[in-house]
Parts: sequence; structure tokens; C-alpha cells
Amino acid sequence: MGTDTSGAVQLWKTDGTEAGTVKVMQLPSEEETTSSLGMASAGGRLFFTYAGQPWVSNGTEAGTVRLVSSRPEPHGSDLSRMTRLGGLALFTTFDEQGQVLWRTDGTPAGTVRVKDLGEGSTFVLVDPNEPWVVRAGVAFFMSLEITADGELRRGLWRTDGTGAGTSRLKAFESTSVEQWPLLLVGDTLFLAGKDAEHGLELWKSNGTAEGTVLVKDVNPGPGGSWLTQWAALGNRLFFWADDGTHGLELWTSDGTASGTVLFKEFAPGTAGGLGEYDEKRPLMVSRNGTLYFGARDAEHGLEPWKTDGTPEGTVLLADVNPGIEDSLSRMTVAGGRLYLSLYDGVHGLEPWVSDGTTAGTMLLADVNPGEGDGMPLGFTHVGGTVLFMARNPAHGAELWKTDGTPAGTALLSDVWPGPDSGLRAESGTGMLAPLWGTKVEVPLWGMEELGLAFVRGTDASGGQELWVTDGTAAGTRQVEDLVPGAGSSAPANLVLLGEKLVFTATDLVAGHEPRVLPLAELQPDTTAPVLTCPASLSTTAPDANGVAVSYAPATATDDRDPPVIEYGRASGSIFPVGTTAVTVTATDTAGNRGQCTFEVTVTHEAPAPEPEPEGCACTSGGPGASAFWSLLTLLAMASVRRPSPL
Repeated sequence: MGTDTSGAVQLWKTDGTEAGTVKVMQLPSEEETTSSLGMASAGGRLFFTYAGQPWVSNGTEAGTVRLVSSRPEPHGSDLSRMTRLGGLALFTTFDEQGQVLWRTDGTPAGTVRVKDLGEGSTFVLVDPNEPWVVRAGVAFFMSLEITADGELRRGLWRTDGTGAGTSRLKAFESTSVEQWPLLLVGDTLFLAGKDAEHGLELWKSNGTAEGTVLVKDVNPGPGGSWLTQWAALGNRLFFWADDGTHGLELWTSDGTASGTVLFKEFAPGTAGGLGEYDEKRPLMVSRNGTLYFGARDAEHGLEPWKTDGTPEGTVLLADVNPGIEDSLSRMTVAGGRLYLSLYDGVHGLEPWVSDGTTAGTMLLADVNPGEGDGMPLGFTHVGGTVLFMARNPAHGAELWKTDGTPAGTALLSDVWPGPDSGLRAESGTGMLAPLWGTKVEVPLWGMEELGLAFVRGTDASGGQELWVTDGTAAGTRQVEDLVPGAGSSAPANLVLLGEKLVFTATDLVAGHEPRVLPLAELQPDTTAPVLTCPASLSTTAPDANGVAVSYAPATATDDRDPPVIEYGRASGSIFPVGTTAVTVTATDTAGNRGQCTFEVTVTHEAPAPEPEPEGCACTSGGPGASAFWSLLTLLAMASVRRPSPL
């Protein structure tokens, strides 16, 4: 590719000489030219992309054309996050008025439209990044809405999966900051909201419009307390808030105004114990009656802390990176242990584990040796082991496993062998996204009740597809290649409904739509194909060299995929005189084999002997004739013998 002085993009070719370097054609100027250009050759032709469109060239201007499919491009329904509600999965799709709520039981007949969320000219967008909260058969979610006059607002919604049971409980003024996810503490649903009289503050809801009320104006007036990072410990909520005096510090609430108080001040003054706004990465989790969180004080950067719910029981868990530099990126609980992404000043950002004590807080593995970052993400407990994503130069971003000890931490499977990344936290990139101050979608879903985890994996032969693992390398495999080749189906939103797995994915026919996968197809395939051989047959050869024999094909069925059938001797080949046993083998994709045998019998009759000619056969030679004539000579001699004298 090249450009002229006007910036127009041109296709050129060369045979390696100056005279053989010529322009093929100038590409259409009305095309957007900022897209990246990719090239590949096949079958004597050049395939390339220009402005996001596929082109092909045979080296001539007439033979350089944009490829246009005869099949219309699938649009799909642009589904949002799925949420399980009893035996149903709820999701939303788009239409011209905004989003529409749907439900499914995992069957086509049970997939029905519940309600249009838009009202008149109000456009409603359900937040696709935040999980819904389910309580007592009702799901709650937040929306971003645009009214007819252009006003932006947030909405708290509830639904029981029916149109009549779906409604907005409260409309809040929108803010320019990240919204809190909903959090259920006991029977109280906490959320962040802003109205005409208050800035972004702590609210609660009992599931009714009347019961959706302000808990406390932590920072009185319209300024807002800039809430961030929250978790439950028992029946209390712990969160970070700024009351306008202390900066972002740790607060607690029992759901009442009087019970919503400053819990601990880590950094005196307005600096705050959390420092910069860290709402995009999880820094607070509960485990076994202890709350773990990230905090800063005058002597330490952002480090892991813990509390038993009392100020005196609130202590530094570990000073991983001594001094005022930060160490903590994120934390989570999996398999009963606390897992952290930490930087200790020596190893880069790597996976750590803690039993809740300083001595029991340790580095699991230097995934990316030296100062490089392993960037561990998505710790998920599956079948006695914990899986997570991490990267290094040798393997790219791949799936790792740990039993909570350094010795038991290792690469599980190099889905895309070599330095390319088999797992990607951001579509279209070969790297995990940076962790500091970012919200990262981790394509790793654990199904503890199944003992399985699902990932969006990419190998050398295809795009991002659904993979499954039981926590072993042998049990890590692709479920199905919905978009063959380099295209991606980008599976997401996995929900387990009884004996079915429901998820969203894209194919080349329907676009982005809900899918269902029977769980039976996820179990290891140990069943051999059912094979039926053709009937045995007989034929006659014209000579002793045998004869070509054609037979009917065998038939084979399998409960997963069509098996491959192989014959010990091909139909139409030469079969020798006699009986030949032909063994037929059917092999499925899991390597299970079924066999059967039939016989091909070939006969050859020798020509009948010619009849003897009529007349005496006395001249025939051989030992029989000689004996006959000897006998006649003896008889003649006996007949002339004289009598002996008296």
C-alpha cells in the first residue's frame, strides 16, 4: 500500500525491480482510510482489508474488487447481561425505543418478551456492566435514562419476570461519576442515588417505591459524599465516603441514619484513607466474619487491611510494599481463601494468597519473572482448585491454577501455544488490560455446582469461542466453534438453568442471540459410535487373480458429532479368491471407536477336464501298461511248459 501527495491510498505491486514496481489501482477516496490494513496471499491472489472491508486482487486493476457477501449481515439482538431468577433467565435487547426486557426458560417457546422499558419518548438503557440483585423472587437493576427534553437520570427497577411485576421504583438525577452496583445486606438493598436536594448519597430500598429512601446525607447539601467501595460484614454495610471534612474514609451503616457513622479515619485531614478514586477495582471483600479492604495511612501506601467490625480490631494485614508506595490492585475470595493482586516492589503485580494473618500472606508465583507484571485476574473456585488468568512473555495471557500454595500454582493450559494469548480480558487485544484504576471484564465463569468453569478462549485456528475446563489440562477444551475460522462468537452472560446452560453468542446466520447448551454435552464423551456394517456378500472371479468388489457403505451414528468411518479394505478394490474379512471402524471426535466386520467371499471354478477318446488305450504308456504286458508274457510261458518225466 502507498499514498500519493494528496493522501489517497493506492495498491502497488513489485517483482523486486524498479521497472517491475507499478501501481495497481487507487482505492476509492470516499472510503474511510484510518483503519489498519492487513494482507494475506492465497491461490495466487492477494486478500486485504481496507477501511474495514475485505478486498481481493489478482494484480490488475480490473481484478481488484471489494468482496461482497450474498448473505445479508446478521444484526442480532444486542443482548445485555443475563440474570437468573428462579428457573428463568432475564435479559434485555434493543429496539428503537430503548431496551426490552425478556425472559427464557431455555426453550424457544419459553423465550418471551416481558416489557418495553422505555416509556413514551424516554429512552432506557440498562447498565450492562453491573450484575442485578435477586431477593425473594424479585430482581433489581439500575438504568440510565434520557427523557424527551434531554435530561439524564438513573432509575432503580424491579421485576418478577412478568410485565405487570416490572416497574421503576425511583428515578434519580444522573451524575458524572461511576455508579455503585446494588448490594443486598440482609433484607436491605443499598444503592447510591442523587436527587434535587442531595448529592450522591447512600439510599436503601425494601422493594417498593415508598420504601426507597435516603439513609443519610453524609455530606450535607448538594455536594455528595462520593461513595465508593462497599461490602457487607454481618448485617452492616461498610463503605468509603467523603463527608466534606475527612476525605474518603471508612464508614459503616446498619440502614438507619443514626447507625451510619464514620468507622475509622486512616489519614487525618482531607487526604482520606483511600486517596484517589478507586471505584473501578474491587478493594473490599468479606471472608469468615472478617472484612478485608485496601487503605492508606500516613506510613503506608495502598495495602491490605482487615477488621472484625470494631475499630480496635482494624489492623494492617501486611505491608507488602514497605513505605508509601501502593501494593494492592484488587482482592477476591475464592475457595475460602483471600486472593490478592499485589506489587511488592520486586516481582511486579503478581498473585498472592492470605489466610488472614501476616505470616500467612505470601506470593504464590512470579508468573512474569522479575519486575514484569503477571496481572492475575478472576480467581474462581472450581472442583478443589482455584483458576485465574495471568500472563507472561512465554505464554501470553492464559489460564492458571492454584491450590493456595506456591508449589501448587502453575499454568493450567496454554490454549494458544506460545506467546499469543488464549484468554483476553478485552476483545481484540492480546493482553490483559492494565489493572490500576480500570474496570476489567474477566471472561471466566465458574459453575461450582457443576465442578466446571467456562472461559472465552482463542486458539491458533479460531477466534474467541466458548471453552470449558474441570481444572485439569486434559479437561480443558473448546465447547463449540460457532464462527469457524478467525471470526469470534464472543460468548458471554452464562446462566445455569436446570440441565441447560444459557448464554449469549454470535454466529454468522442469526447474529448476537441467546443460546442453549444441554449439560449432557459437557460431560466427557465415553460412548462409542453405533456402527452397522453392510451385509456379507459373495461373488465369482473370472480367473484366479480375484475381482474388484463394491459394497454398500456402513452407517454410523453418535450422540455428539458425526463420526469418521474407515474401512480395512476399500470398496471397489481387488479382493482375492477366498473369504476376506473387512473391518470397519467409526471414530468420534473424542476418540471413541466402534467396530464391526463383514465378509466378502470370492470363488473361482477351474475348467472341467476334457473326455477320453474312444478305442483301445493299449498303447498308452506308464507303469500300469508295463505291468499288464508282463503278466501276459508269464501266462504264455506257462502254457508251453513240458510235463516232467516219470
